[in-house]
This record gives sequence, structure tokens and C-alpha cells, in this order.
Amino acid sequence: MRNRGTPWRCMTPVLVYLVLQNLASAAVILAYYAKEGFFGMTGVSAEALMNQVLTSTMENMDTLSFWSMMLGYVILIPVFGHMHRKDLDQDRVLGYETAHGEVSPALYAVLLIAGAASCVAASNMISMSGLAGSSENYAAAAGTLYSTGILPELIGLGVLAPAAEELLFRGLVYRRFKEFNSVIGSMIWASLLFALLHGNLVQGIYAFISGFLMCYVYERYGSLKAPVVMHMASNVTAVLASETGILDFMYGSRSSFYVWTFVCCAAVVAMIYLIELYVRPYTETADRRNDN
Repeated sequence: MRNRGTPWRCMTPVLVYLVLQNLASAAVILAYYAKEGFFGMTGVSAEALMNQVLTSTMENMDTLSFWSMMLGYVILIPVFGHMHRKDLDQDRVLGYETAHGEVSPALYAVLLIAGAASCVAASNMISMSGLAGSSENYAAAAGTLYSTGILPELIGLGVLAPAAEELLFRGLVYRRFKEFNSVIGSMIWASLLFALLHGNLVQGIYAFISGFLMCYVYERYGSLKAPVVMHMASNVTAVLASETGILDFMYGSRSSFYVWTFVCCAAVVAMIYLIELYVRPYTETADRRNDN
């Protein structure tokens, strides 16, 4: 704990996220209106034009929302990357150092398995609870996320979203919480914000669990590459399951569903055990100038 940060400093990146995502949404909507020729339309009343615009927008809302998110991520990745580098530079100036042993590339394969297994396990347990079927907001969010086809979803959800969200929630928010909070407390607060920004209870529960796991692997590996790899594996698994039915064999019967859910939970536990066994924790030294 460094005792030099503030809650406002933690929230600043989240506000940047909200502002830029809304600007991206406005840009996509305006581009769509221009493509459809709404700006140059003549010979119709203002009321008729408004009705046509609203009808067209509602009919394409899922696709427009998807591309708004993706444009937002494209903008946010360099912005958050710059903010993250500034935080690291500030740490070096203040004398904070990091110490971490070499991590074998093979141990990143552990994160691929953990990400995929945690995606299936969490999704199945949420399905068991009945929450997914009773949440209209979740159904709307799923309609947006899986509205454009497998290739855009793999690029957008499998690459852009993990990169932007890990820079935000682990690279900025979590690290900044640690400036004045304990590691566990920082994990909880960063994961809670991650959950809240998903906007519905079902995704929120899933995001809190996965966010906590990704804070954990970031703490162990000492590199943002670790949670990014795990996040990518989780999202790619979700896209493939939704668009190809690759995991449908798990749902052939109730017993199969429960067995595979248990297997995935066991796989997550096994991967965490391997991480505990072979990955030395990320640590921070105190300000060296205070020791002199």
C-alpha cells in the first residue's frame, strides 16, 4: 500500500471510458444517418422524417450498439495505454520498484485454460440459477454482443475488448486503488466497478467473478499480458459457443450439463493451483528514499 492515491484518481479512467464511449456512439449514429441519406432527405415532413429515423435506428440498434462499442475500444486502447505508461513513469520517479521472477511462456497456457473454463463454469452456474432467463437487460446485451457474425465478434470481443478493459480495470483502476488500499480490498473495488459497468445483474455477477480472477493473475504474473490473455480466452470461448455451438455437447442432458460444469470448475481450481505453485507473486518495494 502506497498511501498516496485517492478514490477520485481511481474513478478518473472510468469517467474517461464513459465519455469516450458515448462520443463513439454518437459518431456511429451520425455515420449511419449519413449513409442512409437522412441528412439530405427532402420532400417529407419533419414528423415523417423523425419517424423514419427512429424506426430505422430501432431496427438496427443491436448492430449500431456493437460498432459503437468497438469504435470506443479502438479509441480507448491508445488513451488508456498512455495513461498507464504515465502511471508507471510516476512510480519510477517516486522510487517504487517492482520485483518479479521470470514467467515461463508455458504458464501463459494455464491462463488460456483458466479463461475458457471459467467462462463455461460461470455461465453454466448462472444458467442454473435461472437469472439469465429472467433478465431482459441481459437478453438485450446478449443481442448486441452477438449481432454481427463470428469474425467481427472475434476481433471486437476477443481482442479489442480485453485489451481496452484490462488497461482500464487492471492497469489503471486496480493499480490506483492499491495506492491507498490493501491488495484484497483493491481487487474487490476494481471488480465491483467492472461488474457495475456491465449494466445488468447477470453480466455483473459474471464480470465480478472474472474481474477478481484477472486481478489475481495480474498480481501473480506482474504483467498486464496475463489478465489480457485470460480475458481473451474467456471472450473467444463465449463467441465460439454462441456462434458455432461448439459446446452444445455439454447440454445434451441434465447430467451431462452438471458433469461438465463440475469439470470446468475443477479445471479453474487446478489452474490456480499451478499458478500458486509455479508463479512467484508480483511484489512492490517501499519507496527506497524512505529507507535511506
